[in-house]
Order: sequence, then structure tokens, then C-alpha cells
Amino acid sequence: MDQATIDRCIAKVDRADELMEELGSKWLAFLRSNPYPHWVDDGAEPGWKHVSIDFPECAPLWCGVVAGEIAHDLRSALDHIAWREAVEKLGDVKARSHERQIAFPLRATPASFKDAAVLPWVDPNAAALMERHQPYQPWQGVGPNPLGLLHEFNRLDKHHAIHVGVGVGPTMLSLHAFIDWDRAVRLLDFEGRLQTGQALKGRTEVMRLRFAVDSNPEVYVKRTPPLSISFGQFQSPPGGAGILETVECVRQVVADFRDLVP
Repeated sequence: MDQATIDRCIAKVDRADELMEELGSKWLAFLRSNPYPHWVDDGAEPGWKHVSIDFPECAPLWCGVVAGEIAHDLRSALDHIAWREAVEKLGDVKARSHERQIAFPLRATPASFKDAAVLPWVDPNAAALMERHQPYQPWQGVGPNPLGLLHEFNRLDKHHAIHVGVGVGPTMLSLHAFIDWDRAVRLLDFEGRLQTGQALKGRTEVMRLRFAVDSNPEVYVKRTPPLSISFGQFQSPPGGAGILETVECVRQVVADFRDLVP
């Protein structure tokens, strides 16, 4: 691996970071327009308040456009690595004769990885690093590996418009960030009501709060809660992976191949 290729790959990942900032800024501006109406209702049991949000539509189309650009830059960085490894083993002329087979393989199983067309055209050290970063390998021991989702997202984005989903779960809900009430009244308990994989369609209960039974504080939603844009579908394996995690995963691949620079 040569340093020039590594530098180009780093530039690709850095560009993905810039696009992430752009996407984040536009997304926050969209949320500030309060696109998702909300309600706070009294619960059936005394002291309980139920918070619901209406999700009437998907994320704006520009989300999918920018997310597709991020996915392209990240996938391209991986393919630049595979191409350079093939050129160094075969030479430029022979590599071009096999160019349809030269791409960074991202496979779902060890058996399918061993059948990857690019493997004969790269040296064993490069092949070993490719295998280390396959989607069937857990990422940082926690899985799912974001590269599998990146591959699928990038493949789909080449052929039709992508509607980027947004997800929010109990661990992501910061209570004081978007809910407020009379602080003279003691909050006894609260619980998130969303489940992993739950579709956010229409009016959806997101949280319940329990106050002292003899109180009835006014509870209100200050703003739309933070919603995280993700690659992949939560409803089907291998799950979803945040864009930030995907960028960092690709950055780690580039860093590992940097060690092959003479």
C-alpha cells in the first residue's frame, strides 16, 4: 500500500465527516421547525402523564440524498484500497484487465468471503486485513458491523431513492432536553415506551412520567426530541448502525491498511 492512496482514502473519509456536519445542521434546523406534533395526556392511573409524538411523514428527501453521498465516499475509500493492492501485486495493465473483479469485498459469511473475486489479485496480508473487517465480524465486539449496512445502503442508493429512517429509543431520550414541568412537584419515576425496531408512524407514545398522586403538574414538550439518522433497517437483521459509527469503522480500515505502507 502506498501513502498516496492512504491520503486519498483519508480525504474521502474526511469528506464524509464534512457531509455529516452538513446533514446534522440541516436536520437540527428541520427539527427546530417542530415537524412532529406532540401531546401530554393524563394517564388512567393517578399521577401518571403520557407523552406522545405524531410522526406524520418520513424524514425529508434531502436526508437520503446527503446520506447517499456519505455512503458513496465511504464505499469508494474501501474500493480505492482494494484497487491499489491489486495494482501493486499485478501491475496496472493486468489489474485493469480484472477491474470488474476488484472491489473491497463485504460479505455476510466466512464462506462467501473466501469466494470473493478480488482475493486472487491481492497479497495475503491485504486479504487478511480484508477478512478482519468483514460484516460477519462484530465491530469492536458489540456488533452489528456497520460495513455490511454501508454496502447494502450504497448498493440500493445507486438504483433508487433512499428514504432515510430515524430512530429514537429509551436510552436516547434525554428527559430534561425536551420535557419540562413545575419543578416544585416531585417526579417519582419515568419510563420510555419505545421498543427497538418499533416503527415511528402516526401518533406514538414515547414516554410516561409518574408524579406524586396528590399533584397534577403541567407537563409540556419543549421541542422535538433528538432523532438519530441511521443506515440500515431496524426491522430486519443485521439491524441499524449510526452514520457516525459507520464513518469510524471505515476510518479504522484505512488506518489498518496504513500499516502496509513500506
